[in-house]
Amino acid sequence: MTSTAWTSRFRVHTKVAAAFRSGPVFLAGDAAHCHSPAGGQGLNTGVQDGYDLGWKLAAVCAGAEPGLLDSYEAERRPSAVRAVGNADRQTKLWLLRSTVSRFLRDTLLRRLSASGALEKRLVPELAQVDLDLTASPIVSGAPSDGVRPGRRVPDTALSMVYGREADSLHGYIASGRHTVVVLGVSGTDTAAVRAAETAARRHAGTAGSNVDVLLIRPTDRGDTFSVPSALPAHDVAAGRYGTTTQAMYVRPDGVVGALVPLDHPGRIAELLARIPVGGEQGRVPYIS
Repeated sequence: MTSTAWTSRFRVHTKVAAAFRSGPVFLAGDAAHCHSPAGGQGLNTGVQDGYDLGWKLAAVCAGAEPGLLDSYEAERRPSAVRAVGNADRQTKLWLLRSTVSRFLRDTLLRRLSASGALEKRLVPELAQVDLDLTASPIVSGAPSDGVRPGRRVPDTALSMVYGREADSLHGYIASGRHTVVVLGVSGTDTAAVRAAETAARRHAGTAGSNVDVLLIRPTDRGDTFSVPSALPAHDVAAGRYGTTTQAMYVRPDGVVGALVPLDHPGRIAELLARIPVGGEQGRVPYIS
């Protein structure tokens, strides 16, 4: 720059509301938090506020327990605090005044970028797809096979055999519906898995169902799986997904809400009955 016609001072305000809910009033987006524009995290944070609150309000309006709404602040305020902290650190990093400090910063960032470490850490953080909701009151289950309740569901390639088209699990759940994924493991034809398939067909065939059911069978043997003579009322795909026979509930925001081992025939029915979608299901405020 050689000259300026007009200048002003920009002040960075860093604030997070003490509470995101007061009775029937909810705060979201810039009303709940504000920070430096560094990293462009404000839009992502606000949109995720609205999405988190939106699916929970929809469930409660459909008949789910109002206590479900208590999880909004428990999930979104820590995420906002984290985003504000990240933006504040980036602002300080970009505004270093010392020539030596700027040289060290630029050198370090170039090396981290060349190694791929910067993008691996920074991109998920800025896109906010690495949220940690493991402390949420509506998340349950122990981690298994790389799946962690409270974290974004890991992706896997799918080869759809029956149901709507998708070439990956992330593509399948992009519709934003509640989804139960039944994971069958090669060589296991247990009563629990058969009961899960039966419950999935019965549930998905229910009029007005708000839950998608996806059965993933393994791809590592010749006869991967057989489709029943009567076409199943749920989606079936072949893919690779861990070594444990289990079922996971994926929320509309792509977060794993519950993970249960299919160790007895009634497991899948219990899981389906406790998904917070209202109606005859989801009358409890969280999955236990």
